[in-house]
Amino acid sequence: MSRYELVRLSACIVCTILLPANVWSANQEKRADNRMRGRPLVFNQDCADALYPPELGKVQETLRDWLQRAFAAGAGVFVADVANPDIVFVKDLPTAEIFGSRFPEQHANKLPRYRQIQELFAQGTDILHMAVDEGHKVGALVLGGMRMSDAHHGVQWDEAIENQDAISFTGGLLSQFIKDHPEWCNTWEGGRFAAIRRLKPGTLDATLNYSIPEVQAHRLQILREMVTNYEIDGLELNWMRFGRHFPASKQREYLGYLTDFVREVRVMLDEVAAERGCERLILGHRVASSVDECLNIGCDIETWAREGYADYLAPMEFNETDMSLRVEEFVVATEGTNCLVYPGPQIWIDVANEKSQYIYMDSLAKFRAVAHNYLTWGADGLSTFNIYNWPPERQEFYTEALAILSDHKRALSGPRNYLYAALGAYYTDGPRFQQLTFGANAVGKRQIYYFRMADGRNGEALTGILRFRIYNATPQDKFAVELNGQEIPAGKFDIEYQPEGEKVDERFTWRPGLRFEIPLADCPPFRGDNELRVMLLEKHKAAEPMPVMEVMEVHVDG
Repeated sequence: MSRYELVRLSACIVCTILLPANVWSANQEKRADNRMRGRPLVFNQDCADALYPPELGKVQETLRDWLQRAFAAGAGVFVADVANPDIVFVKDLPTAEIFGSRFPEQHANKLPRYRQIQELFAQGTDILHMAVDEGHKVGALVLGGMRMSDAHHGVQWDEAIENQDAISFTGGLLSQFIKDHPEWCNTWEGGRFAAIRRLKPGTLDATLNYSIPEVQAHRLQILREMVTNYEIDGLELNWMRFGRHFPASKQREYLGYLTDFVREVRVMLDEVAAERGCERLILGHRVASSVDECLNIGCDIETWAREGYADYLAPMEFNETDMSLRVEEFVVATEGTNCLVYPGPQIWIDVANEKSQYIYMDSLAKFRAVAHNYLTWGADGLSTFNIYNWPPERQEFYTEALAILSDHKRALSGPRNYLYAALGAYYTDGPRFQQLTFGANAVGKRQIYYFRMADGRNGEALTGILRFRIYNATPQDKFAVELNGQEIPAGKFDIEYQPEGEKVDERFTWRPGLRFEIPLADCPPFRGDNELRVMLLEKHKAAEPMPVMEVMEVHVDG
């Protein structure tokens, strides 16, 4: 049994035993005093990317216009990610290092975003102050965000990194604090991730170890300055991005260190709230996509929720959208607490081909599908990540997309496009993706592709199309297909050979192989958590490379 199957089976057992039918409504009643209640969407904005597009001389004007449009589109809770974590893009965090500030002026001016930041500073403001201004005008909550172990600057600490890419964006994200303290860096201790990057055991990572008191103290002080010097409504701590908080293999052993840290953050927020004379300051956490993966990066989210150190959790994949995300794991983990669950999509779905192209969340049908799945399985609301500031001509699309994420009824108001894809293994060494392989030894063996779909979960009839592709397969390769234990006769599905692949748009082309399409009306009943079984009957001997299946889609008519 694969790791994917074990995780899936464990989740099903947990939910069958521990998740009574009324748990979601009961949880809502117990969470009635949470300031987030009634706010169905958390919108997270990467402020480094927000600062990239504005034209010099019009930075504040451009950003205020976009912030106003984001709030108008439905960003009722707005998270401004401004700390990475020691490098920041705002002016009033004196303990942190302002992006580009340590480089000579002639080099810093070549850094994308640096001059935009300086233009705002000269005007006495920054993107977080502006987010507070615009958000509070319309009654939105505005949180400051810190990416707790962001590693866009690389995977390895090295003395030579001092001069490496000195005028690049990623070079600018390596903080002086990390450079000065290699003794506090995490280490790589083997495993698949390190092997791919040829990192020998003991190699210093370019992230810091949260078991070190000085690391915790430094970042806690930056967070204190954020809630003291900005009129924000709380903080979101992003543990999901890169997830390298401890030396490799030590994450579960060191769970207590992060729990101690988030306890200190909670105490600090209560102190600052008393000093400011304001309501309780929110503490949210953006975390990995399963409870198990949270533990694998050092996050004991059940303890955080139980002890009051989490007002909400936003579980999601590192860099893609997983439409089968097991939301109910987090509902169970937070049952009886005041912690809300806001899973969310990324801006793309990782179905990368050999040219590293990706499918984007570029249709309302995809937003409807992910919203329907997550809300059906118990989410209190939804969140977003990496949906960058859009131009005015895309305002109508994103207004409707955020409305869909904010309202389950809107998710049912049109067609839904479920897209299931191979997922990267960013947190741990175990694969979290599904891949069916059809070599010569696979003949006669049923292989299972699992997928979750809210539509049809009670066996009701659907109209639309189920589609999957077997890359590298040829017309001489013969397959049998089953759904939920029932065979689909060969005459019920269409097979098209695509030797050049299939172009979706200018950004993406499906890989060559066989495309299978089955009308939903001809499919056996769906049941929520579904199994598509594919069996290779006959293999063309010359088929190279090996045929594989990684991706499937279901288009449900509205």
